[in-house]
Amino acid sequence: MAVAAPLRFLEGLHRCRCSAVIPLLIGILFPSVSSTGTLSLLQWNPHWQCFVWNQDDCANRVVALANEYLEKYDVDFANFIELESKDWRPREGWMSVESTRDCSNDITEIVYNTARWTVSTDPAHKATGCLEGNDRPFVLQVFYPRKGSWVDVGINGVIVVGAHFPHPGRRDKRHPFSFTKHISDVLEVLTASTGIQQVVLIADTNCDNKRMNTLIAEELKFPGQKVIGTSLQHTCCADSKYASRMTFDRIIANFGAAESGDMETQLPMEDPPAWTRQVHGGRVGAFHKPILALLPFDHTAGVGSPVPTPLSPATPAPMPPPVTPVPTPLPSPHSPAPAQPTKFPSPAPSPSPMPPLEPGTSEPTPFLVSSSWSTVVVIGSCIVGVVLVCAIGVHRICQDDVRSYRGAAGLPGPSGPVAEIVLGREGPRSPPQPAE
Repeated sequence: MAVAAPLRFLEGLHRCRCSAVIPLLIGILFPSVSSTGTLSLLQWNPHWQCFVWNQDDCANRVVALANEYLEKYDVDFANFIELESKDWRPREGWMSVESTRDCSNDITEIVYNTARWTVSTDPAHKATGCLEGNDRPFVLQVFYPRKGSWVDVGINGVIVVGAHFPHPGRRDKRHPFSFTKHISDVLEVLTASTGIQQVVLIADTNCDNKRMNTLIAEELKFPGQKVIGTSLQHTCCADSKYASRMTFDRIIANFGAAESGDMETQLPMEDPPAWTRQVHGGRVGAFHKPILALLPFDHTAGVGSPVPTPLSPATPAPMPPPVTPVPTPLPSPHSPAPAQPTKFPSPAPSPSPMPPLEPGTSEPTPFLVSSSWSTVVVIGSCIVGVVLVCAIGVHRICQDDVRSYRGAAGLPGPSGPVAEIVLGREGPRSPPQPAE
């Protein structure tokens, strides 16, 4: 008996050698690479009055909240407009890409999560400019996912557009969206030269609730046929008491897995506090509410058209020359938008190799996607077979090694499986043999 108890302990320790394969088997069955993900996106235009008039410490409050939102919502990409504080810097873990500073005093900047994304170092992969004369800035930037994040779900890169659109009344009456050519021309060049088809617009669009996200994407000539955007929220403005038609701040993408066509949308500041209301000389500042979107994505949710083969980044396509639209003056930037019809014509088919879908039909699944599912099934079956063979082999090895230990101690081997030893059910013992 004095030998049997320590022997059981040694047998238990020995079984740890067999159990060392368990983490390996778990790693095979449950890989850490996920096939799904979610982009966290933020748009905010606190407006210049918060920083120039700066009543109730508005500037410092906005800077603090901007950094708080980045961390609290683990933001991937944010677009901040007219955040003009000299003390503003994204907190550690985020960096920014600014637009040009030649658009009057207006500025927009894309802030990105450095743990998951890296900015392209190719100068041809960034474009900035003004949408209206020397006013209303925009910036386009190519981002690449870091290894182990969005690479694992089929995202080879994202083109992020941050912009501050002109007000409707200031646009060309005959061609109210002619200014979008500045963005669409550059976007066409970037998608062709990089092979990246995923596009996200984060902007103060100055579009009311009569202009849908699909029409904005059409004007910007997003690749593919899919359009997913934030739900229409009245984010503008303090001076208009956030009227229901003022759905200016939008986040729109041409990829993702949102079934309804809307991203999950939140307003981090549903009821703006009193300090956001800036008043000077009878004029009220145009403070906007921030808007947050969660864009789910999986490897089956493409952009609705095949991705072209990337070209060499060393020879990017030439950038188009800037086009300066002729602005039409208007008495006030916040005057009511001109009446628009309640219905809009169907968007023109996107310039992609795929033909337009017939009514009532669903979007075809790209060949590569369906093939990848077949590959997953075959690989999964092989993995299950390997795991079963390993399990049987490990069980037999453990039995043989335990018998060897017991034999070395002069005890008979168990008649049952190894589990009986662990539970202490060793069966009948033979009488002790006399010493020779």
